[in-house]
Amino acid sequence: MTVGDRGTVTDGVVSVHGRDGLVLTGGVSVLVADVEATLRSAAGVRDCAVLALPHERLGEVVAAVVVGGDRDEVVAHCRDRLPREQRPVRWFTADRLPSTPGGKLDAAALRIAIAAEEVRRWR
Repeated sequence: MTVGDRGTVTDGVVSVHGRDGLVLTGGVSVLVADVEATLRSAAGVRDCAVLALPHERLGEVVAAVVVGGDRDEVVAHCRDRLPREQRPVRWFTADRLPSTPGGKLDAAALRIAIAAEEVRRWR
């Protein structure tokens, strides 16, 4: 284990569930920072977050929550700049991203918002 690994300890057994900043999809490791940098460079995008969402077959998929921008333009921007395995598979849009009192992205709150359909699916 290293700093940033996600895991649990149950009855003294450590289980590693993944690494912060990394999405493991179909055996391919995708760096969240690379995808976020590409999204932020798209016209009109004011903010974004990239996270792993569970997938039955692939384990995880890359998901993006975007604030601002035109859907078709942002998707095309990513298609032109990212390898297929790094492109978001699930897209959402929000008016703003949840943040912690310290001003960092609150990823847990964002996952809850996605599950509760408080952010809109970008179709």
